[in-house]
Amino acid sequence: ETLSLEQPLITSDWPILRESFGASAVYVDATPESIAQGVKEVIQNRANYKRAAIRQKRLRRVEFEKSKREIMGILENG
Repeated sequence: ETLSLEQPLITSDWPILRESFGASAVYVDATPESIAQGVKEVIQNRANYKRAAIRQKRLRRVEFEKSKREIMGILENG
């Protein structure tokens, strides 16, 4: 939802989430200190994260459309 709304995200520091959200997110450990630092980071650099969210949304859309074309091609030919 955050990408569709073009908003920054604070999320867990897991490889799959880094792959999904790229520079549009702040990655934190599951500790109060880390989460608080992530919130501060987004507040201080909101415009940068918002721009990154817009880029990430576009990138994900391109990837989705490519996969969709591949699936449709397989279904049509097979």
